[in-house]
Amino acid sequence: MLLERSGYNDSSVLMSVLASKEQQPVQISGDFGIAWALVFQIAGWVIQGIGLGLSIKDAVSQANQKLPAGQTVATEDIDLIADQLAKQFPTTSKAQWTQLLTEGFATKMAIPGPVGPVTPAPCPEGYYRDPATGICVEAKTGLGKLPTWAWIVIGVLGFLWAQRSGLLAPRA
Repeated sequence: MLLERSGYNDSSVLMSVLASKEQQPVQISGDFGIAWALVFQIAGWVIQGIGLGLSIKDAVSQANQKLPAGQTVATEDIDLIADQLAKQFPTTSKAQWTQLLTEGFATKMAIPGPVGPVTPAPCPEGYYRDPATGICVEAKTGLGKLPTWAWIVIGVLGFLWAQRSGLLAPRA
């Protein structure tokens, strides 16, 4: 069997896991007891879900549902998954990924995290929590924060209103 390898991890153990026909994640302990196959599989499920158009929370919850009932995820695994996802999606930081993954996999954490609905930390001043993704987003308010196209539309409408009302008519 010929396998094409890519990436920076050239481990033969990882390649044998990727070549296997099993659908369930295999617990392989590598450096410091980290389950690399599980890390890459969960990260792949999340990336695949986002690629299919799911929101970040839905992709994480779908990955949680794909994980077998007896499988647990360690906090070190969550950190590595967050690191991989932060590299894949640089608009979301590793800390945000860690928070989302910890909330999403709370029921399957090896060291039990908060179970049930988790109240996320409040966003800093000037930010609000996006309901679709759960990430803190900068709040843009006030007239000075309007985009250029909005100012152009306002100017054209103002010009048309002034012309229609007779303010721009020549005075005799």
